[in-house]
Amino acid sequence: MRYVAAYLLAVLGGNESPSAADIKKILSSVGIDAEDDKLKKVISELNGKNIDELIAEGLSSLLLHCVSKKTTMTFYTITSMHMNPF
Repeated sequence: MRYVAAYLLAVLGGNESPSAADIKKILSSVGIDAEDDKLKKVISELNGKNIDELIAEGLSSLLLHCVSKKTTMTFYTITSMHMNPF
């Protein structure tokens, strides 16, 4: 998560395509030593993608999951009440 957060901080700072060195600099500023394998993974997954669109997609997926879960719980509660009203 810290690697994604550092990547997002770089993007928010105006760097549309942060390098490994950029992310390492951000992480080291708060005392974190970056692991190269994790850093490469984050960069390969996010580089060249529109961060705003990724966040919007993630948010809509999260909301869809929450609504779906709430609907399931509501259905379960209603069904349980009909089966055992007391």
